[in-house]
Formats: sequence, C-alpha cells, structure tokens
Amino acid sequence: MTKRRADIETLNAYVDGELPAGDAADVAAEIAEDARTGQVVANLHGVKAAVTTAFDIHAPETAVSARPRGRTAAAVAACLLAAAAVAWFALTSGNGGASLADRALQVHDAWQPPAAEKTAPASYPNGPNIPDLTAAGLRVDAVQPAVRLGQLEALRVAYVGTRGCRLSFYAFDAPNAASMTTSRRDEKALVESWSIDGHGYLLVARDMNADRFDVIAAALKQSTEETAPISGGMRTAMSQARQPCRA
Repeated sequence: MTKRRADIETLNAYVDGELPAGDAADVAAEIAEDARTGQVVANLHGVKAAVTTAFDIHAPETAVSARPRGRTAAAVAACLLAAAAVAWFALTSGNGGASLADRALQVHDAWQPPAAEKTAPASYPNGPNIPDLTAAGLRVDAVQPAVRLGQLEALRVAYVGTRGCRLSFYAFDAPNAASMTTSRRDEKALVESWSIDGHGYLLVARDMNADRFDVIAAALKQSTEETAPISGGMRTAMSQARQPCRA
C-alpha cells in the first residue's frame, strides 16, 4: 500500500514544531525520501522566517496575540507560497494566449541546423557557462542571447546530436517566480521548466527518448541550483542514457 504524502497543513505544523514526535519523525522520513516534500518544507521555512520578521517589526506581541502568532504566520506563509506558485504557473502557462512552453517549442521547431548564430556568450542567467552536453551526445549548434518568447526575452542554447536529435535550453530572468519545477510529457513534446533564485529555465525537445530527456533535465537543474558546471556524476548518467532519437 502506498503511503499517503503529508498535506500542506501537516507540513505547516511540522515547520512550526507543533507535530507530535511520531508524526514529526514520519514527516522527516518523507523529506529524506521525497525531494518535492523537502522543497515545500524548505520554502515554508524561508517564507515563515520572512513573515515572522515582518510580524516582529509591525505587530508587537501582546498577551492575547502571542499564542496564535505561530499559526497565523504559518497560514500567511502558506498563502504566500501559493501566491508564488500561481505567479510561476502564470509565467509558464501564458496569459490568454500561447504558453511560454508553446512559444519555446515554436522557436525550437523553426530552427534548422546547422544554424548561423554560433557566437556564445560566456554565461547565462545564474549559470557559470554554457552547459556542456557532449556526454549526452549533444553539441552546441547555436546560441541566441535574446530570443523573444512573447513578452519575455530569453537566452537560447540549441543542441544537436546524431540521428536528428535536437534540444533547446532557455534561460531568463524571473524575479517573481518561486523555486519550483513543472513538467510536460506527451507524444508531441517534452518540456521541463523550473525556477531558482529569480531565474527561470526551460528545456524542450521533440522525438527524444523521455528517459534521456529526464537525465539531461536533472543535470541542468543541478547545474543551475549549484551555479556550477555539470557534475562528473551527472555526465556519467548522461553518457549512459543516450538512446537514439525517433526523428
């Protein structure tokens, strides 16, 4: 039987230190096993700290208000986290038109290797350098520092491989986005989008093996999170996941 994942109220209580010891241990074990739960708890800790600071400055405690403060801060933290999630959803889903992912796919589909734009800038938003995906069997074909995705401007790195493999990686400023990941997998497209520390990223491909795409996405996410080149372990994983594209 699959164990039920802790809900947001339980995680709020965990962050506030209000869970019984046994329940707290269960949540701690879930955090260790589930990266998404760990990310939610980390976000709650961060937002709760900011809210608590704001309460200290603007609302001095009284005998009446002292006890409810923790739960109030947690409730506000949950609302702010939800608002941040909505902001990122709006960014990746568009507003009354084509989504950001769809626009990224349109640029990707219009590209015909070999491309002319091969002058690579030294780095991209929140990244140390243009990612090296040679371990995944992909080489840089084009670097476009200012691609328009609707109202958004992004840096795009286009990769090509053997047997028709093509991959596009986009990086852009996203100051209002929360740190989170969204995925799209269907017969027509593979899309991974994520945001970290005010920067957004999109990875798109067509006709690529989904497992291969997921390993590349994981490598790029680790690189952007750590602001470091792709690690040796991830390069090894990419080299072992080089299934041919269907194109």
